[in-house]
Amino acid sequence: MNDERHPAPQGILSCFAIHLIRSASTPLTRGESQAPATHHSPSSLKGWQSKTGGVDAHHINQHIIPKKFTPNLPRNASLKNKAKALRKAGVLSEVLFWQQVHRKKFYSIDFDRQCIIGNYIVDFYVPSLSLIIEIDGQSHEHKGVYDEQRQSFLTSLGLHIYRIQDADVKSDLSNVTLRFEDFIIQSYAVERHPVPQGILSCFAIHLIRSASTPLTRGESQAPASNNSPSSLKGWQSKTGGVDAKKNKTAAGRTHHHEL
Repeated sequence: MNDERHPAPQGILSCFAIHLIRSASTPLTRGESQAPATHHSPSSLKGWQSKTGGVDAHHINQHIIPKKFTPNLPRNASLKNKAKALRKAGVLSEVLFWQQVHRKKFYSIDFDRQCIIGNYIVDFYVPSLSLIIEIDGQSHEHKGVYDEQRQSFLTSLGLHIYRIQDADVKSDLSNVTLRFEDFIIQSYAVERHPVPQGILSCFAIHLIRSASTPLTRGESQAPASNNSPSSLKGWQSKTGGVDAKKNKTAAGRTHHHEL
């Protein structure tokens, strides 16, 4: 007995193929500055990330900001009480800025206040960007040598320092926040590259061709018009599978009896 053949349900494969073709033109980001290799070996794809970023990146106005942690920073534990006292002191400019960024209000980025690094206490620190924010007021005006030594030490650890004037925070906080936002984008945002299209495009073409390949079904009933799981039950590739071999054997026995 010959099995009835039906065209393969094309909806699932075709939709998936169209999705892959569209994905092939979707920009991805790469943390490295050099262009990717032209071939598609695993090494050529190293460092690529989806533009959605996930936990590995922050996002500011559609810009991708990769996270950059600096592990094992030195910390003088004897400064713990002093740091706590500075937080309680409530310097106005620091409090105003803190209200803009605490509890991840600023693009879900976590800030630490009065953070101990080495023998110094910095006003604010962003661990995921290795970024120090200092609010400079009158207390910094007569500490030239001290500030130079402090900055030299902190930058030697691979940390970035962003300075804000105390007066600006008190008089123009909205623009202070915007300038800080621009600084992060200019300093941390990664360059966008088109995704390597070869892999997705070739796979999509293969799926389109597969969608028009006739399949066999062990049952004589035609499949449902939709592509629900029940309508796909029992489908097998005409070229393989255990069911196809059984059907071939059954057809041979029928032919033998006819002879």
